[in-house]
Amino acid sequence: MKFRQLAAFLLSSLVLLSGCATNNSQEETYESTRVEGVTKKQVDDSSSLKSREEPKAKQGTTEKAKMAKVQQLLDEEYNEEGYGIYVESLVDESSASMNGNRLFFAASTGKLPALYYTQKMFDEKKIDPNKKFPYVDDINEVEDYSYMRAGAGVLQDEELGTEFSLDQIMEWTAKHSDNQGANFLGYYGGDKFGSDMQKEIARIIGRPWHIPFEVTPKENALLMKAIYEQDGKLVTYLSKTDYDNERIAEYIPKDVKVAHKIGDAEEFTHDIAIVYAKNPYIISVMTEDAGSYEDTSILSKKVYDILN
Repeated sequence: MKFRQLAAFLLSSLVLLSGCATNNSQEETYESTRVEGVTKKQVDDSSSLKSREEPKAKQGTTEKAKMAKVQQLLDEEYNEEGYGIYVESLVDESSASMNGNRLFFAASTGKLPALYYTQKMFDEKKIDPNKKFPYVDDINEVEDYSYMRAGAGVLQDEELGTEFSLDQIMEWTAKHSDNQGANFLGYYGGDKFGSDMQKEIARIIGRPWHIPFEVTPKENALLMKAIYEQDGKLVTYLSKTDYDNERIAEYIPKDVKVAHKIGDAEEFTHDIAIVYAKNPYIISVMTEDAGSYEDTSILSKKVYDILN
């Protein structure tokens, strides 16, 4: 009897010891798997993050390299006092410049502030785009801000007292480079080119703004960039103008939208544009006794080919 009890006791002890060993082995296996699993997840997460960041970094590097080639082009072929050129990528804000901070007579590019600010009033619901205002000669008499009555545009052919919506006048100003149209926008849309409008334009260009007739290529580019960021009807109007077959837009592929504002006055010829290419950018070209419309077209195509 004692012998059987002893045998049973020894057998149960062996079973118990075997179970403990198995549990320990399982725990060790679990711990190993858990540690390896965490490590692998960390590696996977790190690799995933790196794979997401690499295209952005690569794109930024590529854009900067392309813009460096644009700068080389400007240095080698357009290093003249009469040229003012500023190009900025809308992908990474890299830029190239030749006399980009030189003040030029703005000609009709000085209408960009009135166009931009009117669109801003629409966007902020401060003015109804379809509300009509009377065409009065007072719009042409805001000291230091109004364009001359004659010159470009169609509003001058309308009868005084006729009412027009600001949206209609904004389209005419963009499409026809309308002198009195810009005056109309500044008078009604900008509260007679008032202090709020002056402060907003100053914020964009980075200096006090008290007159629309002097501007640098870079400042015009900044105004056009602000219009790009609005992405309102104004962009459509600026891409369907009387001047789309010349200067910046002429040799750009026809399926690429170009929204632009030209300016001409005696020896001054300008064009400021948003080019909606695969890699979009702003190009501002201002000249004084330098080059021609065709020269601007050729420059524009060279820049387009480098950036795209």
